[in-house]
Amino acid sequence: MDPTGVLLPDWCFFAPEPAQHDYRLLYRVVDIRGAVSAWRWESGIAERRWYHALWCPQRRSDKALFDACAEFLEETAAEPRRAVRAPAHTALRELTRDRVRHHEDLRTQAFQFALVRCPGYAELEPEFLYLSHLCVLRRGTDGSPEARSIP
Repeated sequence: MDPTGVLLPDWCFFAPEPAQHDYRLLYRVVDIRGAVSAWRWESGIAERRWYHALWCPQRRSDKALFDACAEFLEETAAEPRRAVRAPAHTALRELTRDRVRHHEDLRTQAFQFALVRCPGYAELEPEFLYLSHLCVLRRGTDGSPEARSIP
């Protein structure tokens, strides 16, 4: 257990400009027939519980996703053409590929992910910020899918 998580407020409490939104990933898949699924949440906001004041291990993965998204958006703002070569894009694509690998079936041939900004716990519509190219899944020698972005 992280002792500072018990004694100190969350990281965003001390930020010079506290976060007023969350970044989330959505994805959809394409099957062997070419049918495209509805958008699915790769990640979601956990419903607040009383014990989150003491113990909330998900906050680390939420913070990592927030940082990767912020870095990606900063990189692509400077040079939008280089988006797919940005290290943060690779991280976001591989995170989504891992989710597809664990939650979809063998008929899945490709996926696409979207980066959205959500107002945290508020009940407002998410704002789409980035839509990836189609990422084709190739099967590795062990049968696991490997992702490759195609423009």
